[in-house]
Amino acid sequence: MSKARKMPANDRLRSERLRRGWSREYVAAQIGVADPKTIGRWERGDAIPSAYFRQKLCSFFGLSAQELGLYQEPAHVVPPTSESSACGSARTHEESSHESPEQPGINKSIFDPAMPLVTPESLAPIGRDRILSQLKSQLMQERSGNTVALYGLPGVGKTTLALALVHDPEVQAHFNGGILWGRLSSEPHLPALLRHWAALLEIPPHIQLRLESLESWIQALRAAIQHRRMLLVIDDAWSYAESLLLMVGGPQCAYLLTTRLPVVALHFANERAFRVPELEQEQALALLERFAPLATRLEPEASRALVQAVGGLPLALTLIGRYLQAQTYSGQIRRLRSALERLQNPQLRLSLEGCDATVEPHHYHAQAAPPSLAAALAISYRRLSREARQALTCLAALPPKPQTFHETSLGQQVSAQTLDELLDAGLLESAGPDSYTLHPVIAEYARSYSHLQEQDLTPSVSRPVAASVPLAERPRAASLGSPERPARCPDLAPMVYHGGERSQPSLPALHHQDHQQPAHANPLALSP
Repeated sequence: MSKARKMPANDRLRSERLRRGWSREYVAAQIGVADPKTIGRWERGDAIPSAYFRQKLCSFFGLSAQELGLYQEPAHVVPPTSESSACGSARTHEESSHESPEQPGINKSIFDPAMPLVTPESLAPIGRDRILSQLKSQLMQERSGNTVALYGLPGVGKTTLALALVHDPEVQAHFNGGILWGRLSSEPHLPALLRHWAALLEIPPHIQLRLESLESWIQALRAAIQHRRMLLVIDDAWSYAESLLLMVGGPQCAYLLTTRLPVVALHFANERAFRVPELEQEQALALLERFAPLATRLEPEASRALVQAVGGLPLALTLIGRYLQAQTYSGQIRRLRSALERLQNPQLRLSLEGCDATVEPHHYHAQAAPPSLAAALAISYRRLSREARQALTCLAALPPKPQTFHETSLGQQVSAQTLDELLDAGLLESAGPDSYTLHPVIAEYARSYSHLQEQDLTPSVSRPVAASVPLAERPRAASLGSPERPARCPDLAPMVYHGGERSQPSLPALHHQDHQQPAHANPLALSP
């Protein structure tokens, strides 16, 4: 009877155990092996650990499978006879009964419960079919360390796109190991996020207690994932270095990152970084109609003016749509007209709260309050230098997107370095060599809050206007102040503007004592 040749002894596993002063009995007890002799068989090369116990060993030692010598391939085996095959089957059954009593989670697909909640509307975002198809194609390509990134303005729908992707049946079938979701935000808490992922991957608590450094946590997560095919979503990233720390998957994993900052997206994914644009006018009207069909049907001109006023920004349209929905569900035309009149005030549009879970800034351990546009923009605004804030106020006096302005027309009022800071912050857009454009919502934010008192936009101080509460019952929106009050900018009247045929409608002046915005015809006036 021919016999299979014995595998080489696993000196790495044995030396790492001895170096730590651990007995076979201790290792067996810690990883759940019933018979300590099994550890000896692994070290002598008489047997190899199953995939489940390879993961356990890697997590327990805090080392990769390669470092523990767990990927040694057996020598060529002489084809067994029927007798030896029967013996081998018996031995395999015997070892498996010792090594894999339960194997929890090894074949289970993980679907991170901490990802933001979705609505039926968010699973099919309007006007996003093309980019969703591109993203899905990129993510499902078979390449090691596959990275894809989304970047764009605050409120443009990056997280909504990511949610639509992770709920796509083809994406879920491709990443059969599961999907992990991690939101970094501007103030990330990486240790808590890594602990959350460790719990999902079923790294035992007693092993987690031994992980004392960020590096050890990352190693343990990589050992737990190994060759699982998983999608790891890194949402709301503000730093390339922090994003890299969450790349804890194996060679079959892919990564999807969302960020406001173009440089972070490009560093993370290179040519697979996609800019998420605002919606075209007809797409934006369709989104508004999804929530407030009565408004788009009875007041089409006012609806179009609203779409143009917010520059097709999905978050703004969703908040406005929810507001109109709450005011017009009864079908009363009087309430619709009153609501549309109130929405002429830019501060009301900036301070509306959302009740749609897809626009909430979720975290893996808590769900924050729904943001207003002002709250979303304030996060970026706080990070600007004082010079950049002042420059943003000056640029807000210019006609906004789709019109552009040239760098030379600014003279000495805004430096090139400050323009670069605004570009890198994702608040200013490039429109060609030495040309730029500013989104109307960002312009409204800068213009509005340059005339308000100094106040921090924090949940404890700010109470944004809720869409479902009548306006008369709420305090004024002046509580949504900026951290600092930028200085008044010089007169920019001599500047040269470059734009298309469409012009951005001017909106009614803000009702504040020192506001000097010129009066224009009201573009949001209701049709007769």
